[in-house]
Amino acid sequence: MNQPKVSQYIRARKRDNLNSSIHKGEVDYESAVKSRIQQNQELLMSLGFDKPICDQLYDVHRRNHKRNYNAKRTKDMKVSIPSRKSKRLAGEVPTEDIETLMVERGLKGDTGYSEKMQDNEEFQHSSTVDSYLPDSICTPYTLKSIKTTVYHLGKHVEIEEELAFQFLSHDSCKFKHPYPVGYRATKREFGRVWLMGIERQDNASPIFFIQPLEEYQEEELLQGKQIPMSGKAYTGYAPTWPWTQACLKSKSPGRRISGPLYFGFSDPLNICKVMSLEGGHELLSRYQEHLARETCKRTQRPKSTDDPPRNTEE
Repeated sequence: MNQPKVSQYIRARKRDNLNSSIHKGEVDYESAVKSRIQQNQELLMSLGFDKPICDQLYDVHRRNHKRNYNAKRTKDMKVSIPSRKSKRLAGEVPTEDIETLMVERGLKGDTGYSEKMQDNEEFQHSSTVDSYLPDSICTPYTLKSIKTTVYHLGKHVEIEEELAFQFLSHDSCKFKHPYPVGYRATKREFGRVWLMGIERQDNASPIFFIQPLEEYQEEELLQGKQIPMSGKAYTGYAPTWPWTQACLKSKSPGRRISGPLYFGFSDPLNICKVMSLEGGHELLSRYQEHLARETCKRTQRPKSTDDPPRNTEE
């Protein structure tokens, strides 16, 4: 065991004598502190420090940031932009043509679009993604872009059905694709996990729903079981409709959620999986042929009956 040096005993003895002198009142306290500081400084100088350590540490730890307080502070010139007002929150009735919207979604039994839309709009077909897909990807899988977990892809409707075009996505969506019946996916939102699905109504139109997912139901999904739509589900004819109802019931009713994004239909990987199902490309190809025929009908100008017939005889 290392024993202390003699110099340590001497310094300790001097310190004790100084403390006792201060306690007895023989030495002034301030002079005693100054003498102790001077002794410490002499000790540091003898050890090879040209400057006292306190002076070196002062610049490191006590350095203040210089700031020009005389400079005038100018306020940021911010342009006030009025926020977008929501008619839904204000309780107003939508001014869009509901009949046109219903025809566009196929609720009126029409396969394409109304005559009003044919006259005023030029259809632009949304491009789809490449059909390349690794074989190693299988359900369940989680989409990295939106953190949506897909458990069941479902299956497409038959191409021969009369209302098969109702199951195609809207033209404003990122990708043009058919919605598979029996699709199941989960998404965590509002502090809980939601089950998203697509079913088929009696009138052959698709219905989108979301409902809270219980803990035991998640195990059933992993086992491959199909969870049906319950009475607590929010439903709608488009992917955004049920999420809008969930936002209105939540603590943030002004929030807006994109249904295709949360369902996973804005992710290229998931679209590849959906299109790889049987009948996906065939249904989309037939829809494109149908649009081409309708476009040709619109571009052909009808012959006018007011024009006199031409005389072909010379």
